[in-house]
Amino acid sequence: MILRRLAESLKTHDWLTVVVETLLVVGGVLIALQVDNWNSARADQSGAISALTRLRSEVDVNTTILAKRLDAIERNVDLRRNGIAALQACDTSEQGLKTLSEAIARLVGDITPSFVDNTLREIGRQDRYLDLLSDDFRNALSRYSASLSDERQQLQINYNLMWDRHVIFEPAVGMDFTDPEKLK
Repeated sequence: MILRRLAESLKTHDWLTVVVETLLVVGGVLIALQVDNWNSARADQSGAISALTRLRSEVDVNTTILAKRLDAIERNVDLRRNGIAALQACDTSEQGLKTLSEAIARLVGDITPSFVDNTLREIGRQDRYLDLLSDDFRNALSRYSASLSDERQQLQINYNLMWDRHVIFEPAVGMDFTDPEKLK
């Protein structure tokens, strides 16, 4: 309809109408683009807030995982020391063997914690979310990501070293179950 009137105005040389209608069309397009940009910005902001909320939950889960792991290590320190003492003393008494068995069972129970970082990776891949964050927050996020990666790598290295050292290279326990006299 606007194009038909524009064509008729061009035929009658009504240039004022042509200019006004052209400005109206261009203005309408610009307003529509601005509204679309505003809606996109709101959607990005909402997505970023949602991702940061999920990230907070992940940080809490990772903190809990580490706290439980440290607690388990602390709870077993004395038991492990007693097991090592029984080994060094070659204590074959019932209590010594029980202590050693419990210590070995706890060592075998050592596991590498599994951290949660799905949202962290999602935020890292979304430039539109990162653009909404302050430089300080992006730096803190980067430091957290690096720390989580370092912690994961260090735990894996320690886990591998534990088994390499204690099980493969320096087995701490060896028993001959074929000789009943050695079991007494």
